[in-house]
Amino acid sequence: MEAIFHNVPLGGLIPWANTDAARPHKQTQTDAVAAAAFHTTETSSESQVNDVREHLSAMSKHYPASSSAESYMPERQDIHRIMDIPDSAYKQLLLEAVDHDNKFTVDDCINLRHTGGSYNHVAILELNKIWYAIKVPLQGTPELWKEADALELRSEVFMMKYLRKHTSIPIMEVFKFETTLDNSIGAPYMIQAGAKGIPAQQCFLALDDDYEIDRVANEHPSAALEKRRRTFLRDLASKMAELRKFEFNKSGMFYFEDDSDMEDAKPPTVGPYFELLFSTEARPAYSSTREFLGEKIQQWTADQEKHIEDKYPEDSPTKLQKIMQLKGAVAFLDCALLEFPGLPHPEEEDEETFVLNHPDLDFQNILVHPKSGLILSIIDWQGIRAVPRPIGYSSLPLFLRKDWEPNYDLDIQLPPWILDKYRDMYTDFMKEALGPDNDDAAYTRHSYWHWYAYEQIAAGDSSISDFIDRIMTEIPFLSRLDRDDFLARLGSGDWDSAQEMLLLEFQKLCNPHKYNN
Repeated sequence: MEAIFHNVPLGGLIPWANTDAARPHKQTQTDAVAAAAFHTTETSSESQVNDVREHLSAMSKHYPASSSAESYMPERQDIHRIMDIPDSAYKQLLLEAVDHDNKFTVDDCINLRHTGGSYNHVAILELNKIWYAIKVPLQGTPELWKEADALELRSEVFMMKYLRKHTSIPIMEVFKFETTLDNSIGAPYMIQAGAKGIPAQQCFLALDDDYEIDRVANEHPSAALEKRRRTFLRDLASKMAELRKFEFNKSGMFYFEDDSDMEDAKPPTVGPYFELLFSTEARPAYSSTREFLGEKIQQWTADQEKHIEDKYPEDSPTKLQKIMQLKGAVAFLDCALLEFPGLPHPEEEDEETFVLNHPDLDFQNILVHPKSGLILSIIDWQGIRAVPRPIGYSSLPLFLRKDWEPNYDLDIQLPPWILDKYRDMYTDFMKEALGPDNDDAAYTRHSYWHWYAYEQIAAGDSSISDFIDRIMTEIPFLSRLDRDDFLARLGSGDWDSAQEMLLLEFQKLCNPHKYNN
């Protein structure tokens, strides 16, 4: 099977393991399939393609896709309309994009397969022994496609081109894209090619002959597997460290005046962003993470106050108790926000700076050489943003912080004590890649906490309540206390020792090694 993997579009076809829909800056789930286009030296046979499909079927139980994109946002997607686009239309579109000399006809195009993710449908075609992927948004219909969608697609494409131009990160080439529906397929699209390699989980994880997770081999890796893991992590840290050259004064989406391929193209600016999972309403870019998260807490507090007011009779003991608990929860969150790492202190006048990061740096979006573990392609840049520095390019990749994700599954992920080993390793490699003149590796080791706190608070609603519950289990003093009793007592406002304890414990969560040594 290994020889086949070099000549078929395996990379990106394995469904993702992460289906977290509350990621505030992530507009899509992994559409690794959009990158399933490989340069080949010969046309792959039907038997080879079938072999890989069998392989993917066996693997899929460990990396389950969402059952349907409709489970996320049915009102903003028309899956059936997009899937009904005929193969002939895709072939015609590909010829228009790459066959500028009119050397080929639609009969020369081979439609290899259709696949997709939560937010895009992908047609994979072959022309002149080169494989291409045409990615079409599932909301790309006249009724659903909005200006926000067009801006998001344009930003993604130009940022990919910009990074290809200014870094050596292996990013797929974009041959053509359109943000309108006036074309051969009647939908917006992006044509990409050139992704090589296999998804990194096949290199990093030990699987048996039936593609089952080999627990013993994963937790006690062979010398060869450990070498591949080290090579992979060092290479990934080196690639992500290249993003250190980009710095911004706001967090938001990227806007380009011109095509970033142009010789004199201006750098991107940061402006309003969209959370297309929820709405097409523009949200303002922000220059202070503390203020941004503070506003989320205020909104959550207002919602909770309304809920209490509507549910409980005036002056009832239960209502008064709930009010005190809410005040305690706000005090708890204020302590967390005050100790959030890397942010200027409220009393300081320093301006915060923001950096780049891959929006979904997980195994399936990193394609590697099957033997060495060296990275050949990094895919799925949809939803890239300028983000707070503690969760920026120097932070841990998603697969090394899975135990802090809401959907963590021990059956298909490494256990926390094994993850800790590789978190240490990745941190050392990030320090090595950044060198002595850059301090951002200080965020790497414990960025699982930075990400968790940021995402839970930014998501609002029940995620903030879940955040409080999780942290109370992480702080030893609180794990033995009743949550509601503690918060009500904290809400009284005269428990200084508890607030001092919380501030110290949040510091420990941000950097436990500092306090354990």
